[in-house]
Amino acid sequence: DQVNATGGVDLGGTPHTLELVVADSGCNAEKGALAADVLLEAGAAAIVGHTCSVASMDAQAVYAAAGVPMVSPSSTGPHLTQQGYTTTFRTIPHDGSAAASLATYLRTQAGLSRSAVVEIEGWYQWSLDYYSTTFTSLGGTITSRREVNSTDDFSAALAAIQAENADVIFYVDSDPDRAGAFSRTAHDMGMANVVIAWNTWG
Repeated sequence: DQVNATGGVDLGGTPHTLELVVADSGCNAEKGALAADVLLEAGAAAIVGHTCSVASMDAQAVYAAAGVPMVSPSSTGPHLTQQGYTTTFRTIPHDGSAAASLATYLRTQAGLSRSAVVEIEGWYQWSLDYYSTTFTSLGGTITSRREVNSTDDFSAALAAIQAENADVIFYVDSDPDRAGAFSRTAHDMGMANVVIAWNTWG
C-alpha cells in the first residue's frame, strides 16, 4: 500500500502497482505450470518464486513465453538456470556449487590429486557429478566412486580406498553422526593422513 501510494514500481519506464497474488504450485511440476498461468492471468509483471525446483522447472517455460522474469529464492536444482531461459533467475546457489567449490579448493589450494568418492545410498547425484567433474578438470584423479548403505559398509569401502592410495575422500551424507562415524572408522584404520571432505547437501 505504501509503495502504491507513491506511484508504484517503475519497470522500464512503466509504472506498476503491487498486488499480492498467491498461486500454490505444491512443489509439483504439473502444478507449477498451472500456478504460472494463474499469476500471468492476474497480470503479473514479475514473479517471486517458485519455491521448489521441480515446480520452477516447468513454470519457467510459461514465464519465458510471456517474457516475464521469475526470481526463485529457494530452487536449488542445478538445471534450473541451465536451460537457456533468459527470464529465469535465482538468489541461492545450486546444489552442485558447494561440491564444485570444495573440489577446487582441495585440488588447487590443498594440492591433493587422488580422490575417492563415497555416497550414502539414495543421495542426489548432482554433488557427486559436480565434484568429480571439477576435480578431474583440474588435473585430479577419481580413484573410485562407491555407494554405502549404512555404517556397516564403512570398513569394507575404506579398505578398498586405502589400497587405491587416495589422499582425499569426498563423502556425501546429510547425517552428521554418520559422517563422523565414517571419519572415525578411517582414522582407526590408519588413514589419519587422508582428508575426509564431507558434503552435507545436494
